[in-house]
Amino acid sequence: IGKPCQCSVNANVWEGVEVGLPQDKPATEKQHIAVVGAGPGGLEAARVAAERGHKVTVLEKSDKLAGLLTMAQVLNANIEPLVSYWNEEMKLHPNIEIKLNTKVDVDTLRALNPDQVIVSPGGGIIPIDVPGIDGKNVVKSEDIKAMCNGIEVTKKGAKVKNVETGEEQLIECDTVLTSLGVEQNTDLYDEIVKVWPHAKLIGDATTPDGKVYRTLEAVKGGYQASMAI
Repeated sequence: IGKPCQCSVNANVWEGVEVGLPQDKPATEKQHIAVVGAGPGGLEAARVAAERGHKVTVLEKSDKLAGLLTMAQVLNANIEPLVSYWNEEMKLHPNIEIKLNTKVDVDTLRALNPDQVIVSPGGGIIPIDVPGIDGKNVVKSEDIKAMCNGIEVTKKGAKVKNVETGEEQLIECDTVLTSLGVEQNTDLYDEIVKVWPHAKLIGDATTPDGKVYRTLEAVKGGYQASMAI
C-alpha cells in the first residue's frame, strides 16, 4: 500500500529498519541513563537503552507507570493490555531501576550523577482563561490523570462560566469537564540541558503548535533517543 509499518507498542517493526535493532547494536560504552517520566516514550527509551547494555534509572512523579495510558484505560478497555505490557516489560530488565513518587529537578539528577538524561515529562495542558475555571465542579483532564495515579485532587469553590464560539455565557450544569489537549512543555528540560547539554526531550512535551502527538510518536522518540546514545 506504499506506507511503512508502524506500531504504537513495538517500534522495532518500523523504526528498527532505519536505525537498527537495540539487541544488534550494543553500546560501545556503557553509561548511566536517567529517564525523566514513565509514560510510553520514557519507558521505550528505558527499554532500548537497557537492551543496549546501559544502566537506566527511570524517575516518575506519580506512583504508576505508563503515563496518560493509565487514564486512557479507564475509558478504553483496549488500552489495558498496553499498560500491563509496560509494567511487565520493565521487570524483564535488571539494569532498569524504577523510582516512583519522585519529583525531578536538577538537584535530583545531580544526586544520581547520570551520564545522559532523556526527558519525557508529558505535554503541558493547554490553558483556558474563563471565570469559574477553578470551580469545585470543574474537572480538568490533568485532574483525572492525577486521580487515576492515586493523587488526591482538591477543588476551589466558584460559580462556573464558559466561553463558546467567542461569546461568554453562563451554562447551568453539575460538572464541567475540560479536555483541551496538550502543548509543548520544555520548562524542566530547559533547566536540565544547562547541566547536561546533550539531554534529549521526547514525547508529548515536543508537540508542535496545532499538532496532536500520539503514543506512536512518543514511542518513536524514545526509541530514537536511546539508539543515538
